[in-house]
Amino acid sequence: MKNIIFNHISTVVLGIFCILVFTQCNDEDYTGHSTLSPNNVTATLTWTEVPPASMMEADSTMHFTITLSEPQVVDASFHLNILDGTTATAGEDYDITDAAGNLVSNFYIPAYSTEISGMLHIYDDILPEADPEVLSFQIGDNRLANIDFTPEVRTINIGNRTSEDITLSFTWERPIDITVGGTLYEGVGTCLNGVDIDVVLLDASGADLGEYPAATGECVEIFPMSSATWAHGDGTFYLAAWLWELGAIVPDPGTGTIAFPVESTLVQTGVFVAEHVQAEADAITTDTATGWNATPTPIFRLEVVGGKFSFYDYVTGELVAAQ
Repeated sequence: MKNIIFNHISTVVLGIFCILVFTQCNDEDYTGHSTLSPNNVTATLTWTEVPPASMMEADSTMHFTITLSEPQVVDASFHLNILDGTTATAGEDYDITDAAGNLVSNFYIPAYSTEISGMLHIYDDILPEADPEVLSFQIGDNRLANIDFTPEVRTINIGNRTSEDITLSFTWERPIDITVGGTLYEGVGTCLNGVDIDVVLLDASGADLGEYPAATGECVEIFPMSSATWAHGDGTFYLAAWLWELGAIVPDPGTGTIAFPVESTLVQTGVFVAEHVQAEADAITTDTATGWNATPTPIFRLEVVGGKFSFYDYVTGELVAAQ
């Protein structure tokens, strides 16, 4: 009798255990060697915006969701792998994150939950790179147990976006010690003291062509150019620094002669990014500048051939950037 009661209790307890852990029990013999087998759980991945096989580089985000057919008592992990053949750079060209934007190597569906969301981010960037760049990745692999899931494999060819627009930015900011009105100011910037240098376009003879897009009074002047809107034809031109005012530097330079070499950044998206620093010996200084009507000081020689631009250092003749 005791054995019958014990077997009955064991059967009930085991049956309850089977229900709680989402498993099915072999009902042939609860009191013997019981068999546990997983439920028929499936997982599916769906995209809100389906990644294309090829696309042009642009800031974009594609959302996806992994969904279980029923919740589990343990976390379900879907591993992320970046596959061979990928030439795109994480953090520069793409990222794969969770729904909160955190970089991850696994997507976890927590116990008793049924879904997790993620995002594929493609970034626009200005750098010249291999064209196209390739991103190949897989979500899910054989580390996933007891869940029927076909790994998601995607390969995207990302073409470089190029633009006819060239952005040239110029700054002459530098920290100096300066005495103004008998008061010494240490490490202040030239821009804070009203120094204003513009950049102008000159023709081959050095005549001002009357273009002043960078004459804004800002410390970083922006001079945009585009072969789509260029109206001066082919030939040789110059981009030159032109002093508008020295501001508070004029009455008492404090440290003697102060040079304002122009630092330039030349960018054409997908074509070039170039940095250039003018030599101090060739720059506008407090000694050589006599006012806004002083002769412009060339920074670049600009050669235009077939509507395409090439920028050369005015003094050394070195090529800085070209289309």
